[in-house]
Amino acid sequence: MTAGWKSVGKCLPCPACDGIDRCSWKGHLLHCFRAKSPPAGMRFVRDSRSDPRGAIFAPLERHDGSRPNGRGSAQPSLDAPNRLHLRNEHDRFREQLATEGRGSLARRLGVTPACLTALQVGWATASDLRKLRAGGAGWSTRPPDGAFTFPERDAEGCIVGFSLRTIDDRKGSPSSDIGARRGLIVPDGFETASGPVLVVEGATDVAAALTLELRAVGRPSNASGVGDLTELLCRVSDVLILGENDCKRTGAFPGRDGMQAVARQLARAWHRSVPCALPPQCVKDVRAWLQGRVAGGLDLQDSVACGRAGLELLVELTDCSESVPPDLALPGSVAAWRPFPTELLPEPLLRFVSATGRSIDCDESMVAIAVLVACAGQIGNARRVLIKRGYTQPSVLWGAIVGGSGSAKSPALDAAFAPIREDELRCGEEHDQARRRYEREQVAYLETRKSGVKLVANGEVPARPDEPRRERRLVDDLTLEGLRGALVDSPRGVTCCRDELAGWLDSHDSYRDGKGGDLSRWLSMFDAGPLIALRADASRCADVPHAAVSLIGGIQPGPARRRFTRENIENGLLARMLVVAPPRRLQRWSDFEVSGEVSGAYARVLRSLGSLPLRRGSAGDSLPPREVRLSPGAVSLFRDFANEVGDRVFRADDDEGANWSKLRNYAARLALVDHSVRFVVGETADEWTLASRSMTVGIELARWFGHEAERMLSTLAESREERALRRDAEWVERRNGVVTAGDLIAKGPRPRPGTAREAEARLRRMADAGFGEVRFEHSARGPAALTFRIHVHGSGSEFGPGGPKKAELASTSSPGHAGLDGLEHAATRADNCLNRDAEESCSAANGHIVEAERLECDGSGGGCR
Repeated sequence: MTAGWKSVGKCLPCPACDGIDRCSWKGHLLHCFRAKSPPAGMRFVRDSRSDPRGAIFAPLERHDGSRPNGRGSAQPSLDAPNRLHLRNEHDRFREQLATEGRGSLARRLGVTPACLTALQVGWATASDLRKLRAGGAGWSTRPPDGAFTFPERDAEGCIVGFSLRTIDDRKGSPSSDIGARRGLIVPDGFETASGPVLVVEGATDVAAALTLELRAVGRPSNASGVGDLTELLCRVSDVLILGENDCKRTGAFPGRDGMQAVARQLARAWHRSVPCALPPQCVKDVRAWLQGRVAGGLDLQDSVACGRAGLELLVELTDCSESVPPDLALPGSVAAWRPFPTELLPEPLLRFVSATGRSIDCDESMVAIAVLVACAGQIGNARRVLIKRGYTQPSVLWGAIVGGSGSAKSPALDAAFAPIREDELRCGEEHDQARRRYEREQVAYLETRKSGVKLVANGEVPARPDEPRRERRLVDDLTLEGLRGALVDSPRGVTCCRDELAGWLDSHDSYRDGKGGDLSRWLSMFDAGPLIALRADASRCADVPHAAVSLIGGIQPGPARRRFTRENIENGLLARMLVVAPPRRLQRWSDFEVSGEVSGAYARVLRSLGSLPLRRGSAGDSLPPREVRLSPGAVSLFRDFANEVGDRVFRADDDEGANWSKLRNYAARLALVDHSVRFVVGETADEWTLASRSMTVGIELARWFGHEAERMLSTLAESREERALRRDAEWVERRNGVVTAGDLIAKGPRPRPGTAREAEARLRRMADAGFGEVRFEHSARGPAALTFRIHVHGSGSEFGPGGPKKAELASTSSPGHAGLDGLEHAATRADNCLNRDAEESCSAANGHIVEAERLECDGSGGGCR
């Protein structure tokens, strides 16, 4: 018998035929092998495929607290007594709430009474609360005289608990001792409503959404209710998870974190991406947004105006939403891709990264890592972050973008470094002019000395002209000999940007046939240490006391596997790299262009960072960088993160532990970049104190890069056979997860199988590895063929699993710009969503039939084959 089906028995006979064998249950579906007539409270779905005498039945109604038990009296629900009790209590609570009380609550909440009627609000007296053993914050010291009740339901519509709200807005809930639990706030008419579903937090936000003519369901808290949501919304194609803007002084953000946690769990359960968003305009929640519109003149009695305001809110939410892909990896050791947390970046960087990623149609992580390295290079030796006495970190970042040919690595680098290259060209022209002027003055000086003329007209001895030096910010010569010359004239430091990072990896020890120490010197420069002259005959042999060199480049997956060898892992080179390896994506032409305002703001940030003053000695020589201290809150955050890293390093293997030990320092460096950017744009006034906000950004970015490092190490550790299997499975995913042996022969990854037997063997190897299943399926084009179906969708990547691209999801779900066009587009999306739901309903008759059509039941007990 297949898992999920439960056979009937003597204690629980089949309600349709009274049989005690063969028939079985799955959820509320009944598979009977003897009867064609449905039992009481159920309806006919379809004939049984395993036995022509039998059929599959489903309950008459769903999501209604009064629905008859689909399994009849023969199989009551285990918690039916508690549910029956809560249902009776709910009916009594509704009778106890007068119309005046409902209207008073609506005025206090800023919603319409009709919305509260849809939520079936009731009133529980003090004795009722004692009966429910209800409790909440401050209830023990100041027991309430009563509370409004909002029924909470499970995915089937049965009441499982209550959300309680007192007159003075204190929240509570019944005790689990009476059989209650937290459930969902599901309004009347939820299933028949159209449009996207907003999953909000709490009953009052559901009421606010209903007032705005939006379809909504409430979860009991910021990170709970996932189990019921998974079943309730599994057939809804357009779902948006909303959080709350409730960032704490400590840096904690429970509303955002809970929202993302719910979206990740739903994406994992549904095998598809789930969008989520925080309320716009920095308001706390949907009800606060509605209150702001009411204060602006919105009449709650005007349903047309409320509906238009709701569409406007939907547009704003969709514009600022982010997609959470299924956090599922293909079987094996490689973790799943996680989207880059662009929302953590300061405003000018956030806008530039988002706009550039959309313009060149690449993953935002590619642009983000290039932007971060560019900012760190502009800061250079102007600042260091002081964590404690004797423990500092420089503004040095090393990044690597791993992606196949055509993945837009070079356009992302070009866009991020365009302002610096423009400044370099301008400085180059100025240097050429100064050089020509110097040459003329040098010729004149030599001629004067040669002629023996010692004095000029004013009686001064002519001085030898100073040779102009070119200060550089951006270089592409990554050999130490060429780099030292640039660093001598550039006390701030330089940034190395190469389209192909493989050339830098191959250039180590190029002057010594692999026997020198160039790589070791590069590893020491990671901490902006001194660079000592190597060759006595070099044109410039000056030592560089603080060699601040940031590094960024792109590399393809194949060369990355060959360059990041065991030696480069053990010597710590890979641990020093912030690796970005986004999943392979379907690229499409984008008409979107980065506005001059966005690009100009980003360029001003880079130039302001490059203008931060350096410390100079009395003789004009450069001194060590100025130190930025941590605020007490930032110290506490870094201490907790350092302890977290210590735990990871202790439990992990050597390779993973080395990565996390470097990421502890990277958290401080990324925080320094964030702090410096926020200072030059005016978001923070204290230049020499790094606040907890910047430290939070640095820690979260370090965690993301830590996850990427784990993916990289897992991919490098794969055997050739494992990599080939995953490559085949990812190719199947890009073809909607279903292929035949003929598809593999005609269009599969190379080397392609030459015969049907070889192709079928490759399909079976993927199935044996856990990527999916193979079976013979009929098609309209011919006879039955061996077909492979993959289990997990949305994790294809050329260098590791990942989710579907965020830009593609945004292009299909974004209602466009705000305004009339955006509102009309949002209405069109809602209508399209309703049409899709209708088409699905027509094709499958209802949700139960869709479930039943997937089941091939055998004749021994309802199991699937």
